[in-house]
Amino acid sequence: MAAGPPDGFDNARRAAQDAWRAAQRAGRAATDWLSRQPWLKRVAGWLGSDDWRVGAGAVAAGLVLVLGLVSALRPGPARTPLMPGVTRVSIIGYFENGWSAEFGDSFPSVQQHYRLLDEVLAFWYSVDGTGDIVQDVSRETVIRFVKSHGLKMGFLINNRQGDGATNYSMLTDPAARDRAIANIAGIVRNRGYDAVDVDFELIPPETNVDMTKFVCLLRRALPARTELSAAVFPPLDVDVSVNGAYDYKALSDCTDYLVIMLYDFHYAGGPPGPLSPDRWTRRNVEWLLGHGVPAKKIVVAAGLYGLDWNLDAGNLAQERALDGILGLASDEGVTPKRDPQSGNPYFEYVDDNGNRHIVWYMDAGTLRTRIALVKEKGLRGIALWRLGYEVPHVWTTIRETAR
Repeated sequence: MAAGPPDGFDNARRAAQDAWRAAQRAGRAATDWLSRQPWLKRVAGWLGSDDWRVGAGAVAAGLVLVLGLVSALRPGPARTPLMPGVTRVSIIGYFENGWSAEFGDSFPSVQQHYRLLDEVLAFWYSVDGTGDIVQDVSRETVIRFVKSHGLKMGFLINNRQGDGATNYSMLTDPAARDRAIANIAGIVRNRGYDAVDVDFELIPPETNVDMTKFVCLLRRALPARTELSAAVFPPLDVDVSVNGAYDYKALSDCTDYLVIMLYDFHYAGGPPGPLSPDRWTRRNVEWLLGHGVPAKKIVVAAGLYGLDWNLDAGNLAQERALDGILGLASDEGVTPKRDPQSGNPYFEYVDDNGNRHIVWYMDAGTLRTRIALVKEKGLRGIALWRLGYEVPHVWTTIRETAR
């Protein structure tokens, strides 16, 4: 004879039966209450029936419709990936720890505005020519905050930009290259990063093939689903000594996207002028699209800083954060203007020593134009250089145009 069910089974069955009977009683009570509501009968009458249940059904359908409309009108998830043809723009924020009152820590911006960001890339690591990591200023508190709020957390890996081959031999020396790649991949595994941004600058044009090979081999070495990007200088109107190492199409084939550093058209060591002219920005984007870089792999880097040229002293221009620049204009009692040719703002003032200055910079207005270009061309998004430099109007612009 088969054994009967254990006592625990009987107890569970009786509990389920009791719960079912309680649900039936509650249902009958609710039905009785609804049947006595005159307003449901009035709704049914409007629909040509005298059955209160018709009215209840109409009310339920209306509630479903309202809830559906509310759901449709609510903003989508803050980190939905951008695809070509849609209006939402992915926002990446570069992060630095900060070193002064003006060039402060990026973390407060992340904490306050994370809902308007999709990804954070922290400038925390550098690699030297031997492939060793020679700088690590990472912060676990920042990593935990970013990941716990649903953003991608990545880091920028920079070359030391020293003298000669020490700046690039991790590309040309196979042993140094393997060591560098292993070290970068190890950081990702050990710290749980979601993304790596390769930012190798001022490397000679003859390392073009080596640069591409490094990035493609790093792609293979990284854990699955790790996002890989490369920050590059733009292709047009930039000296070949600066951008000659970048094979844009080949790099895009090995990465999730390229960050095009579309600023410093005029730079600290040169004559004053706009840092990121609108027409120059557009021409570079169109060149990349015309040379095989997919729109979904192009991120436009937008600066939140400027340069202050002393026209009389002849020194290198001084870099200033956007909030510091606007504070300077206010202190000097001057009203910035926007150059109609470049779309960039500027102002002039005279310092306490009688020296004439001109300040060119990028602001929320230039950001708005960049976001419009990203939408027009179906690009992946915008990268802000950097968090902590901005003023509140920058976030208003992002909220109004990118979200």
